Amino acid sequence: MKQAEPVTNASAFMARLLVREDSQSMSMAWWADWILSNALENNFDDNFGISEADVYVPGAAAFMDIAAHRVHGMCIGDENSTSPLSEGENRLTRTRWMSWKARFAELSTMDGVADESQKAAQRAYAFMEEADIQRRSEHDM
Repeated sequence: MKQAEPVTNASAFMARLLVREDSQSMSMAWWADWILSNALENNFDDNFGISEADVYVPGAAAFMDIAAHRVHGMCIGDENSTSPLSEGENRLTRTRWMSWKARFAELSTMDGVADESQKAAQRAYAFMEEADIQRRSEHDM
C-alpha cells in the first residue's frame, strides 16, 4: 500500500538503529512506542476507519520484524517502573508487550484489513513469539 510505505520505511530504519550495539536507544524507544501504540492500541472500527490500520500496522510489523528481541528486552516491569522513554514512567512494559502481541494476532484475521497488513501482522506475531521463547529459554539456563 502506497500510504504505508513512508511509515514502514521509517519504522524499518529506526528498528535497525535500535538493534545496533552502539545506538542511543531513547529516540528509537520513543519511535517503538509511537508506532506500536498507533498501530495496535487504537480501535480502528470506531475511531480512525480501517484504512488507518493499513497505514500503521505494516510499519509496526516492520519494526518487530527487525527489533522484536530488542523491544522485548526493553519491556521491563510495569507502568510504575522507569524506562528510556521518560523519567519515572515506563511506556514499554510487559503488559503492553502482551497486548501488542495479542493485537497483532487479532489484526492478522480481522475483516476489512488488507491482506498485506494481515500478513505483516502474522509475521510480527511470529517474531514476538520467538522473542518470548528465547527470553524464557535464557531464564531457564
